[in-house]
Amino acid sequence: MTFAIHASKNGQSVVTVRISPAVAVDKARVLESIGWQVPVTDSAGHQFDPLDFDRLSSLADEPASPPDHSEDGKHQVAPVFVGIDSGSVHPGRMVLN
Repeated sequence: MTFAIHASKNGQSVVTVRISPAVAVDKARVLESIGWQVPVTDSAGHQFDPLDFDRLSSLADEPASPPDHSEDGKHQVAPVFVGIDSGSVHPGRMVLN
């Protein structure tokens, strides 16, 4: 599952994607501490506001779901995003990590 951090401040917006709920919450809390609005949305469309971050972090403790199988018995593969995050916020860019 992926987690998108939708950060906005002073008319600027940034979307950062993480694959771990704990890492998404860590990044969102850093952005919130410097004045950004930071809801986090999971790949199922559930939105988490800062008051929900503890609950979102607890998702990391849940066991992973078994893989889905297609009708022909082969695994379905979801795309995986890999990238580098410089640690700074770049308005208008999507950083995948």
